[in-house]
Amino acid sequence: MHQQTKCTATGFVVAPLGSRRILTNAHAVANQVDIKVRKHGSAQRFTARVLAVGHECDIAMLTVDDDEFWEDVQPLEINGLPAMQESVMVVGFPTGGDNVCVTKGVVSRIDRSNYSHGRTTLLAIQVDAAINSGNSGGPVLLGDHVVGIAFQCLTSGENIGYIIPVPVINHFLEDLERNSGKYTGFCELGISWQSLENPDMKAALAMPKKMTGVYITKTEPMYDSHKQLEAGDVLTHFNGVEIADDGTFLFREAVRINFGHLVSQAFHGDVAHVKVWRNGQHLSLPVQLSTPQQLVPVHSHDVRPSYFIYGGLVFTPLTS
Repeated sequence: MHQQTKCTATGFVVAPLGSRRILTNAHAVANQVDIKVRKHGSAQRFTARVLAVGHECDIAMLTVDDDEFWEDVQPLEINGLPAMQESVMVVGFPTGGDNVCVTKGVVSRIDRSNYSHGRTTLLAIQVDAAINSGNSGGPVLLGDHVVGIAFQCLTSGENIGYIIPVPVINHFLEDLERNSGKYTGFCELGISWQSLENPDMKAALAMPKKMTGVYITKTEPMYDSHKQLEAGDVLTHFNGVEIADDGTFLFREAVRINFGHLVSQAFHGDVAHVKVWRNGQHLSLPVQLSTPQQLVPVHSHDVRPSYFIYGGLVFTPLTS
């Protein structure tokens, strides 16, 4: 249970304008009671409501019911993935003033990174533009289109900020379209694995010389992969994409990232086709993907406590 606080963040209207959608960060509206939004250059505040929240990807979708808010609003298109060293602009309302602030930086890294709010690992872009409190949810622009959403920074470093890239944003939006506005999340394969960079280990598994992959050490019983994959298998391909001995795949020219990104881009219920090396055979197996089903939730955002504290006494239900 936390005391009530106030925070400020940034958001932007997504094209088409008729959809009346505003995107911002999930951590900006987590456990919210009241949300007020205002347009740049206007002092009038409008009441907004939450349409959907994806805490894992730190994205929230809002709308405003008042027609007046949508007058003279310019929506932004979301598309593209910036290249390394490409310049981008971060727009927002960070600490230090009430007017809009624009900072410029370059893309310094594209990799899977830890999302601190949702305690998960997804694709992220590192930039050297200043991202401070209040920038959260602001659009990151390349030309006239959005290539990301500002969401966190590395406090122990200098000018190290992170933005949510288009593939993650589009997954969030498509997830809502597929499920009638309900957010389901990002899939996981449900396995533990280790790299196969040791040639002696590959020889012990009798793997062909040019075959690469990762060694599965454990499968989680809560996932469908537990029915198809086994500890001791070597996962070599995921949906036709070759997996290297260190667990990476070629994402784009000269950029390799963990194959977990391929899994995260699928949707709950999708069937993936994987290839494994098992007992001297190269097998192709279907695996139905699902979102994580932890017995202990990794976060409790927007979940009311099951107890009530009054006068130093804790009241909680003992039966259902």
